[in-house]
Amino acid sequence: MVTIKPAEYFRLPNLGGLSPGKSADMVIVDDLRSFRARVVLIDGKIVAKDGKYLGADAGNFMKTALGSVNFGPLCLKDLRIKHPSISDGKVTVRVIGLIRGQIITEEIRCEMNVINGEVNPDPDRDILKICVIERHKASGRIGKGFVKGFGFKSGAIASTVAHDSHNIIAVGVNDHDIYRAILRLREINGGFVIVNGGKIIEELPLPIAGLMAALEADEISEKTNSFETAAAQLGCGIKNPFIVLSFLSLPVIPKLKITDFGLIDAEKLEVVSLFID
Repeated sequence: MVTIKPAEYFRLPNLGGLSPGKSADMVIVDDLRSFRARVVLIDGKIVAKDGKYLGADAGNFMKTALGSVNFGPLCLKDLRIKHPSISDGKVTVRVIGLIRGQIITEEIRCEMNVINGEVNPDPDRDILKICVIERHKASGRIGKGFVKGFGFKSGAIASTVAHDSHNIIAVGVNDHDIYRAILRLREINGGFVIVNGGKIIEELPLPIAGLMAALEADEISEKTNSFETAAAQLGCGIKNPFIVLSFLSLPVIPKLKITDFGLIDAEKLEVVSLFID
């Protein structure tokens, strides 16, 4: 039922079950208690058996996958949000509003201060900076904006898991910690990072395409649990902040999202300005 129902729902008749005419993608396990995979088949061909990979040669995949964090030169000033015309004053800004327990967001309009031409986060109102840095082709594209709902009072978090393009996405109270977290992701070839006061307080390297780690599941679970604690100590009031963060760059789910091209109105499917005239 776990596989057939989704296949039927998405109208994929060749998937989801074991019967003539369906794709023979299956796993044979020793027993339902240990659930140790004995044989793995893809399209009817054995690709793994008794812990050994028997499929096609991966070629240069691993070489490419282990060096996937490529964003070129990056300076601290690149993270600044500058207003195009106002030096000092106030401006209305589009802010991504989190909705607790959901991956959809809302568009919030907030009045923010412009000081020396720059708009900074306002943690007292839970308005934090969010950035998306293109990391595959070193294009130099950076999307910058603000988000409300994480609750951080200090520090920053950053990740290379950011649906669906999986660029670098970071959110934080100040540019210095955001910048430190982004640079650390390059050093560890991707993953999750938490920074506070310029120091790395938690990290999980995901060196395989910036999405996976060659670790046992229980090791990953233990590490991700420590993230929750560390984030809470910085004031974060939501569960699974890295999962929430990863969906803020998915521009096909309403309402307001952010990519390396900037803010995206997912309902209109268009890039929108951070500032409202």
